Amino acid sequence: MFGYVKACPPQLRLCEWEAYRGVYCGLCRTLGRRFGPFARLTLSYEFTFLAMLSMALGEETPAFRRRRCGVNPLHRCQHCEENASLQMSCDIAVLTLWYKVEDNIADSGFLARCGWRLLRGLMRRQYRRTAAAYPALDAVFADQMLRQRRLEQQETAPPLDELCEPTACMMQAMLGSLGGEAAQQRILERLGYLLGRYIYMADALDDWEKDRKSGSFNPFLQAGGEAEALRRRAKESLNLTIGEIGATFDLLTLQRFQPVLENIIHLGLSATVEEIQLPPKQRRKRYP
Repeated sequence: MFGYVKACPPQLRLCEWEAYRGVYCGLCRTLGRRFGPFARLTLSYEFTFLAMLSMALGEETPAFRRRRCGVNPLHRCQHCEENASLQMSCDIAVLTLWYKVEDNIADSGFLARCGWRLLRGLMRRQYRRTAAAYPALDAVFADQMLRQRRLEQQETAPPLDELCEPTACMMQAMLGSLGGEAAQQRILERLGYLLGRYIYMADALDDWEKDRKSGSFNPFLQAGGEAEALRRRAKESLNLTIGEIGATFDLLTLQRFQPVLENIIHLGLSATVEEIQLPPKQRRKRYP
C-alpha cells in the first residue's frame, strides 16, 4: 500500500538530493533506535515525506550529520539528526504497520496467517505505546480499516470514490496531526485526503496483473470491460487527483525543503504512475 509518494531524483540538485536522502536515512535510524532493528522494515517514502513536510512547516531547523549506515556499517552517509518530526513519523509508521498486519491476518491463508499473527505478537508492545501517544489517530485507523474490509466484501463493488475513502481518511488524519493554525490544518487535511486517494489508486494499478491472475479484489478490475479502456480510465483518475494534490500543496507556506517537496508533488507522483505501468523488470529502482 505504500511506496508511491517519492521524489524524481533526476530533477533534484545534489544538495536537495542529499537532504532527501538524509531525512530517509535519519528516519531509518530513528526507527531502529525507538522500536528495534526490525522496525526499519516499516520505512517507506510516504513517511519520509511526512517527516520532511513536518520539518518544513516547523520553526526549528533540522541538523544533519554524517554517520555509518545502520544496514551497511561500512558505508557513511548523511543523516538527519533525530527530532520531533522524525519521532512522530516513526510512531505513525508503526501504527500503520499494526493495522496492515491485522488486515493481512484477515485476508491470508492458514500458514501466512500464522506468520502474521507471530509478527503481531512481537509488535504488540510497540503498538500499545504508539496508540497511547496518538489515540485519535489509532481510532481513525481502526474504523477505516474495518470500513475498507466491509466495502471490499460487498457482493456488488462500490464506486471507486467510495473505495478510496478509507485510505483517504487515514492519510487525512495523518497530515492533520501536523497541526498548525486553523487555515493551515484545513489545507493539510485536504492534502492528506487527496494523497490517500492517490495511494489507493496507485496501489490498485500496480497490483493490476497480480490481482487479475489471482482473482483478488481490485477496484479497477471490478468495473469490467476491456483492459486498455480500464487502464486508461485508471490513469485519468490518478492524473486528476495529482492535479488537485498540486493545487492544494501550493497553498502551504513552507520554511525549508520547498524544492524537494515540490519535486515529490509535481514530478514524483506523475513519474510513479508512469513507472508502475511498466513490467517489473523495466522499472528503474530509485532508492535514497
